[in-house]
Amino acid sequence: MFVIIPLLSSLLSIALTFLLVAHLHLYFRRQAYSHIPSTPIPWGLSWWSGHITLLRSSNTSTLDTLDGISDSLSSPNIVVFLASRTAFYTRDVPIVVKILGHPKSWLKPREISLGWVGGTRVLGHRSLITDPGTANWQNKRTALDPLFKLASLSFLGEPIQKATQNLLQQIRYLKSKRGVDLTNILRQSSLEVFYRCILGFKTPPEDELYNAINEFRATLKYFKSDSLNIDMPWSSGDTKKRYSRAVRVIRDSLRGFVKEHGNENGILKHIIEVNTTNGKVNVEDTVDELMGFLIATMETTTVTMVTAFQHILGNKEVLERVTAEVGSVYSDRDVIQMDGLLKLPYLSHCIKESLRLSPPVSSTVRVNKTGKIVVEGLFIPKNTLVVIPIRSLQRDPRHWKDPTDFNPDRFTRHNVTPNTFLPFSIGPRACIGRDFVMTQVTWTLSVLFRHFGFCKSEDDSIVDSFNVDILDRLS
Repeated sequence: MFVIIPLLSSLLSIALTFLLVAHLHLYFRRQAYSHIPSTPIPWGLSWWSGHITLLRSSNTSTLDTLDGISDSLSSPNIVVFLASRTAFYTRDVPIVVKILGHPKSWLKPREISLGWVGGTRVLGHRSLITDPGTANWQNKRTALDPLFKLASLSFLGEPIQKATQNLLQQIRYLKSKRGVDLTNILRQSSLEVFYRCILGFKTPPEDELYNAINEFRATLKYFKSDSLNIDMPWSSGDTKKRYSRAVRVIRDSLRGFVKEHGNENGILKHIIEVNTTNGKVNVEDTVDELMGFLIATMETTTVTMVTAFQHILGNKEVLERVTAEVGSVYSDRDVIQMDGLLKLPYLSHCIKESLRLSPPVSSTVRVNKTGKIVVEGLFIPKNTLVVIPIRSLQRDPRHWKDPTDFNPDRFTRHNVTPNTFLPFSIGPRACIGRDFVMTQVTWTLSVLFRHFGFCKSEDDSIVDSFNVDILDRLS
C-alpha cells in the first residue's frame, strides 16, 4: 500500500505535466496565428480539438462552414484549428496566385489525397495528382504537358466521334422516353473516350471491369466528399470492402493492359516512358497515373457535362441561343470536325459559366513545408494547411456581378477579373487535361443539341442523377 500511493502520485504528476506541456504547446502554436482572424474557441474539453466540434456540428459541408465563418468575420483570410493541425482559408486573390504559382514552396499534402485509402493503393504517392511536388513530379509534368495542349489534341477527333456515335445510338433508342438518367449515359460515353483515347481500346471494357468502375465511382464519394474530411471516411467496413475490391479489379485490368499493349498506343506509351527508370518500367506507378485519368473522366468530365446541361436547360433563352448556334455550325451535317468547335463560342461560354457556378473540384489544399513564409505581407507559419475555396472565389460578389446568376455573356465581354476563374486551378499544377475536358465536353454537347431536344424530367426517382425527357429531333 505504501508503495502504490507514491507510484500513483508519480503517475499523476507525469500526466499533469504532460497535459500542461501539451496545453502550452497548443496555446503558443495558436498564438502564432493571432494576426489572422478566427472564430473563438470555447474553453473546456473542446478547446483541445480546436474548431473540429464546430465543423462537425454544422449542417453544411466543411467548405460551406468555412465560407460562413469568413463572411461573418468580413475577412477573406481566416484560420481554423483542427486539433494538432492548422488550416488557413483564403479568398484573397493575390495570395491565391502566389501560393498556386509556387509549387516548390507550397506542396500538395499527402495525408488528404487518394494515394492510399484504408490500406488500398489508389493513386500511390508519386502520380501527377498525389506527388507533393518533387523533382519526379516536375519531370513527369514537363514530359506529358505537350500531349494535352489544345494544339496537340487532334488525336481526339476519331475516338470522340466514335464515342458520340455510340452515344447517339443509345439515345435514339431511348427517344420519346421520360425520366432518362442522362448522368449515367454521359458517364458511359466519358469512359469510352478514356478507353479509346488513353488506352487505345477499340471496344468497350468487359462487364466485370465496367461493373468495378461503377462500384468504385459509387463508393468514391465517401472518401473524397471534402478537402478537409473531419470524420474518417473509411469508418464503414462494408463500404471499405466494396471500395477496395473495386480498386483491385480496376488496377489488375490496367496492369494487364500496360504489360500487354503498352507499346501500341501513343498516350499510354508516353505515360509508360515517364515511369521508366534505367530501362525498367514501374508498372504500379503507370497504373497510378491511369487511375488518375480514370477518376478525372468519371468526376471532372462527366460532372462538367451534366451541370452544363442542367444550367442550359434551366434557361429558355440560353437553350434557344445554344441550339441556334449549333444548328448554324452543323447545318445539314450530322458531325463536324474538331476545327468546327471554334465556331461554337456561346456553347463554350455556357460550359465556362457552368464551371464557374459548379466546379467539379470545390477547393484545393496546399501545405508549407519549407519554413516561415510571408505572402503579400501576411506571415504563414510552417506546416500550415492552406485551403483555397475555388467555388467560393468563383461566386465572390467582389469579383463577379450577380454571382449566383447563370450568365454566359460575362465571358463574351471578356470582363472576368484575372485569376478568379479557376475550375482547373492555375499555375504549374493546373489540371493537365483541361483542354482535353473542354474539347470533349463541347463536342459531346454540340452533338446532343444538334440531334435531340431535351427538357428536365419530373421523374426524380433516381438518386444522384439528372433525369431528362428526350424529345424529337430539333430542326
